[in-house]
Amino acid sequence: IPHVYYATVSRLRRKIDGARDLLPAPVIREEEEQQIGVIYYGSMENSITEIDDMLESTGLSVSTCRVRALPYHSEVEGFIERHDKVIVLEINRDGQLYGILRKELPVELLPRLHSVAYTDGIPPRARVYADKILETLEVTV
Repeated sequence: IPHVYYATVSRLRRKIDGARDLLPAPVIREEEEQQIGVIYYGSMENSITEIDDMLESTGLSVSTCRVRALPYHSEVEGFIERHDKVIVLEINRDGQLYGILRKELPVELLPRLHSVAYTDGIPPRARVYADKILETLEVTV
């Protein structure tokens, strides 16, 4: 019965949207000049400070946002709104977080998002990811 299905899906959407801000908020570190944002999650935690330092040594102003839960907190969307370009940094081949954000965000924010999803089976090395971010920004500038 279509109307029962629609009602169920609508209820689930309200439940997910209502849970967003009850889940852990992201850990955000923002620069005064909000040029580049980097969104990442736990697996990049040990490398992000070094990556950030490498990017800032090139003259970029870089803010970071560590997503700690899905569905993502509303502060993640606010972080994206405040930055010109946002890199979604992931240690995987497929860019799952990037895909989730693209499906959930308002369409006008999508051009700001850029994926850097990479894995070679070795724990993340800051130089590799910093270089990949710089390559991505070069293409999109």
